[in-house]
Amino acid sequence: MVGLKHVCLDGTKINANASKHKAMSYDRMKKEEQKLEKEIKKLLEKANHIDLKEDKQFGRDRRGDETPAELAYRETRLAKIMEAKAAWKPKQG
Repeated sequence: MVGLKHVCLDGTKINANASKHKAMSYDRMKKEEQKLEKEIKKLLEKANHIDLKEDKQFGRDRRGDETPAELAYRETRLAKIMEAKAAWKPKQG
């Protein structure tokens, strides 16, 4: 025999993921699929257009985000100075 003298609820709230906004009928899924396919196609066409434009501007072998020459020179120069400083050990005395 089992007897229940006390029943307790702890008030835990659990988020559900089945909302009216996220739940889809089959027809709605088909429409959303077509919409997303069109958006993806449009974005890929835009990216391709930008790539072609950048190829004309910077050349096919460059991405367009390379380090500018004046910055590269300074970074190289700084690295050499830091290397020389690390190798140079002043006399203790």
